[in-house]
Amino acid sequence: MHRHVLLAIVALLPVFVSADPRATVYSVEGRVEIRRAGTDGWLAAERGAALEVDDTIRTGTDSRAGVLFSTNALLRLGGDSEVRLLPDAAGAAEQAQGLELHQGESHLLSRNPTRMPRVVTPYVSAAIRGTELVVAVRDSRATVSVLEGVVECENSFGGVRLTKGEQAVADGTGAPVKALLVDPTRA
Repeated sequence: MHRHVLLAIVALLPVFVSADPRATVYSVEGRVEIRRAGTDGWLAAERGAALEVDDTIRTGTDSRAGVLFSTNALLRLGGDSEVRLLPDAAGAAEQAQGLELHQGESHLLSRNPTRMPRVVTPYVSAAIRGTELVVAVRDSRATVSVLEGVVECENSFGGVRLTKGEQAVADGTGAPVKALLVDPTRA
């Protein structure tokens, strides 16, 4: 009898013991808050705070935050930004980790491009095949700028493949439009 109870407890242990967090807050500057999955309230974020699937992190005006994913990808959030950590896509590999940028600007960096999170905005989603990019959601449109590597941007209207020095803009009324990034120091 006792053996069966012990086996039942051991079998349920993974339910009660949390694995490594999806991501960790590694820097906080100004007002940074976290809303835990399934809750309505916001809590002040602290350095070292664990982030799990469906948690949301936001920054206030003139604030910044840094997030380190379990895949070692880095996410830096600018002021007035809000990001939710998405669940893994069913049957997908390591890159299935994703984030949903509701507003603001995020800068992603990874030395291992196959381990970058997928970025979803209201206007376009980006499958990252490169190592460094900036995604911004402002004024009813999203902009994806590739600093290094390759990114595939798509929405329900179509898609574009971006490489270093290119960007795509989407507003939800058509496919993402590709443009070259202009470097004012080289113009």
